[in-house]
Amino acid sequence: MTTAFRPRTLVLFVGDLLAFVLALWLSLFLRVFEAPSQMLFVAHLVPFSLLFVAWVAVFFIAGLYESRLLALARRALSTTLLAAQTFNLIIAALFFFFVPLFGIAPKTLLFIYLAVSFLLVLLWRAGIFPSLGMQKPEPVAVLGTGPELVEVLDALGAAHRPPITIVPAAPGVPAVSLASLYEEMFGRVLLSSVDDRWLADNLPRYTRTLYDPLKRAIDILIALPAGVISLIVYPFVALAIKLEDGGAVFIWQGRVGEGGRIVYMPKFRSMERNDTDLASLSHGTNRVTVVGRILRATRVDELPQLWSVVRGDLSLIGPRPELPSGVALYEKEIPYYGLRHLIKPGLSGWAYLNQYNDPHHGVAMEETRTKLSYDLYYLKHRSLVLDLTIALKTIAKLLTRRGV
Repeated sequence: MTTAFRPRTLVLFVGDLLAFVLALWLSLFLRVFEAPSQMLFVAHLVPFSLLFVAWVAVFFIAGLYESRLLALARRALSTTLLAAQTFNLIIAALFFFFVPLFGIAPKTLLFIYLAVSFLLVLLWRAGIFPSLGMQKPEPVAVLGTGPELVEVLDALGAAHRPPITIVPAAPGVPAVSLASLYEEMFGRVLLSSVDDRWLADNLPRYTRTLYDPLKRAIDILIALPAGVISLIVYPFVALAIKLEDGGAVFIWQGRVGEGGRIVYMPKFRSMERNDTDLASLSHGTNRVTVVGRILRATRVDELPQLWSVVRGDLSLIGPRPELPSGVALYEKEIPYYGLRHLIKPGLSGWAYLNQYNDPHHGVAMEETRTKLSYDLYYLKHRSLVLDLTIALKTIAKLLTRRGV
């Protein structure tokens, strides 16, 4: 679940790039069975280098740099890799069609490259990389009890990870807490481990001297032009809403923001009634309009919230903001729920990507506990790299409409 840039991830990343370059040379050779000249190779390497950046992003989206997938069984790895490289081939074809600036128009070469690069990256990941010893299993003592331990063991077997021997703590045996192992495997904090000591160890990290202003600058640089461009669709959305029932185009919803402050965010109206009361939502009395279903499915209803990002009430990435009535209930029932309000909420977040039973509306206590565990993971580990990962995967999720 995690995508941290640890040494093994960096080595894997560099190896993938080298495999891409070598695959290009071999593809040029196989096309005419003659070694390509230096001039020919460089002429292809320049545009392909631009593609390598996009291809690595696709690998990130496909989860090929996530720690839990670094030890995929060869069959599962080959399936994921083939899908990613096929998508990369489509990106390359579109790139050379719409950006004819490099004097080359590879067609046959791209199909040769798909096969060669797939085999080379598979050889690198399934053959060479494991032999470097960076994934070598070692005895480890896992300290902890409870049902989560069974969940960890089940996941270890399902993911075909290298075996981790679970033994009582013993002298000379490296030890890892169940909470740490759980967090590493599932990308969320073990809520039963959150106590005063956890707060003392992790809350000092929630302020980032350099990260916070950089993130704010990125929010403005992206949200402002995106908000201006999105104005193009406003008249069409407004017309569709008005033609359906003649009601208001926008609604302003109060949500709990950073520090527990209530912030009001605009959205295109998607329901028949302008009711944001949690009790009404939980009983299903609000009905989504026909236009509203389309707006929600495409997330167009949230486009006005880009201006909330510009204003500073929201960030592009962060925990999704909740209704005040829901927060009041959750804070009574779920210990440390208020920790998620230490940082600014976002349009997309770690929980949004990873939780398949996300409680969109109404009271869902267990689902909200799970959501909090993802939010606390983000609070603990947030960085520009993690934000970029969330952004890329959000785009992929919206394009595939997976879980939307």
